[in-house]
Amino acid sequence: MNIAAAKEEVYLAWSNVQMGNIPDNWDIDQKAYALREELQKTDASAKAIAEDSIIKVTYKGCEVPIYIMTTSSAVYSYKGECTFDGNNYLNTDVCLYSKENINKNFLISFNIVNVANGNVNHSTILSSMDESGTPWPGHNVKIYIKNNAPQITLESNSNTSSTGDAVIPSKVVNVRIIRINHKLYYSFDNQQCIQVNDYTGFTNTFDTPVTFGAGLDENNNPFRYFKGTLSDITIKFISEEASIQYYNPPAKRMKTVYEHPDLYVFDGETDYINTSLSMFTRETIAKDFEISFKIEYIESGYENQASLVNGKYENKGANYPGFVYRLYTADSTIKLEARGGTGSVASNSQAAVKEVRISRVNQKLYLSINEGLAREIYDFTSFSNYFDVPITIGCSFNNGTTPFRFFKGALSEIVVKVEE
Repeated sequence: MNIAAAKEEVYLAWSNVQMGNIPDNWDIDQKAYALREELQKTDASAKAIAEDSIIKVTYKGCEVPIYIMTTSSAVYSYKGECTFDGNNYLNTDVCLYSKENINKNFLISFNIVNVANGNVNHSTILSSMDESGTPWPGHNVKIYIKNNAPQITLESNSNTSSTGDAVIPSKVVNVRIIRINHKLYYSFDNQQCIQVNDYTGFTNTFDTPVTFGAGLDENNNPFRYFKGTLSDITIKFISEEASIQYYNPPAKRMKTVYEHPDLYVFDGETDYINTSLSMFTRETIAKDFEISFKIEYIESGYENQASLVNGKYENKGANYPGFVYRLYTADSTIKLEARGGTGSVASNSQAAVKEVRISRVNQKLYLSINEGLAREIYDFTSFSNYFDVPITIGCSFNNGTTPFRFFKGALSEIVVKVEE
């Protein structure tokens, strides 16, 4: 399609969206989502992504910008760069966890330009936390020194949960923190929004404002100063009708390549499933995939490191790159392990695990147990040790060719999906 024809159809779609009476208080992300839904009625791969006052549209192979006149809904904004030297900070005077604002949806966005030398444990990039004492409710972004290098971490606590932490990789530029319907999410560099905590039933309201470049102690005095540069800081309240899907990038189209809804019994000797998906080659490393199943039972007598799912190259010379989800006999645990990037092991008691979903999204490996939150376990964004071994269910491949470490038990509702 030529650009003129594409532009005509895009503007017609935008007109249809506006005629659908989208609320005036919708922000540009919500409007972009509504336009994308309309365009995908005629082009399933259409995209509409919000950027400042523009919605960038890709439709039938053509790029068409939609310019929207918007008034800023930001309650705090700092345009350009702000350098923090360890003595200065920004006080936004916006209290996100006050009694007045605790039920409001919000979005925080800022860019990390650089992290300077001289930061120490707890140097604080952003704080919206009550530091007067346990459970230290709210959230912050601070630095920890790991192996003599700064590790940036998003932390969040409520009176119901204090497990909501996420490491921010060193190459991340844009950080977004979003609260919708009392649930707190993060998104790095405009990737998928991941829930990090749930403030439903939160009662520990406080009036400490959001700060950048330092935190505030129990007397609201600045401390834990940050050294580095941030840019384009924004805090805005978003509409009550907001959904987290408005702030996600366009969903990738997934196709089901294997499905077995009924009971599948593995004898621990020969039975396994070869998905034929080789997801760690140079051509497939950037593709998303998802593997989900229910564990009906695990029979005794299985060998140590029996594999439920294997996407690892079991070859010593290659340093075992990839991932594997397997059983250990010594402590009756089930572990998701990976190599070739950065991250750590995820371990659970075998008896506690009933439903499993392993997914790779934007080269990051996630694990969800019993329909719980998907936790980022491993980061393959720097992966380069490519190999061509198919993902298998029920065993691993020794040296990439010979099945071994067979699983003994039964699974059901097995579904394997891959990005088209």
